[in-house]
Amino acid sequence: MKIFDGCLLACDVDGTLLYNGVIPQKNLDSIKFFVENGGRFCLATGRSVGALTTVIEKIPEISVSVLSNGCMIYDYKEQKVLYEKCLDKGDYNSILAVKEKNPEIGIELHSGLEVLVLTRTKETDEHEFYEDLRTEFITKEDIYDFDYNKALYASNVEGDIPKIRKTLESVDSHSLFVNTSVNIGGRTRYYVEQIPKGVTKATGVKRLAEMLKIKDGNLFAVGDYYNDIEMLKIADVSAAPVNSPDDVKKYADCITKEVENGIVADFIDYLAKLRRK
Repeated sequence: MKIFDGCLLACDVDGTLLYNGVIPQKNLDSIKFFVENGGRFCLATGRSVGALTTVIEKIPEISVSVLSNGCMIYDYKEQKVLYEKCLDKGDYNSILAVKEKNPEIGIELHSGLEVLVLTRTKETDEHEFYEDLRTEFITKEDIYDFDYNKALYASNVEGDIPKIRKTLESVDSHSLFVNTSVNIGGRTRYYVEQIPKGVTKATGVKRLAEMLKIKDGNLFAVGDYYNDIEMLKIADVSAAPVNSPDDVKKYADCITKEVENGIVADFIDYLAKLRRK
């Protein structure tokens, strides 16, 4: 029996698997070791299907992933959606409110395999370049023609986040608003993501674990930011990097080294020691 037989490791992407857009070689080597020793390695990310092409190319061991902060489970090997949750169309009013009241804020609408841009800014351009997204422009008159897993509001100013949230929360909706961020070219970008209420990375990972029949004690998770907290809480063993916020680290069983030094590798080493005891 291999040491990771029956185990599932759910891994955040930006700020965890990747550092400034690059996967440290130590992470790649350790993921291969984890899978060769019986484990299943999945991504659990706010990114959508088309935003992970370069990651999948680097890590062919990945087949099924939790995307859009839990709104989708997608099998990359079969190129098939296994589960999907979309925003209530009644909540599109909050999208239009941000466009009207905050015209300087970039807006992306993620619809299955498509990414539609409602307000194009320098920040959406850089986000699309960073994630290698293929996008199309959409007008406000056409937004009701599509179903969206999430809406993303982008800025390079942290102080814009409360302003965006205030606008979103001024409109009655059935949505959840999640703060996320990413480091691009050495500079942090700030986002608010709008997803259906009741959906988190944790609900997506739990659903995937049930699909794969993962038994108690065999679910692991690693992440670095606030949208990872619920996932860290439901995992049997969890990890966060030493340079993540204290409010995130307090839910982790293992505090790893810095992101740039390969925190996924560090966590897999930790898990291997636990499994060998």
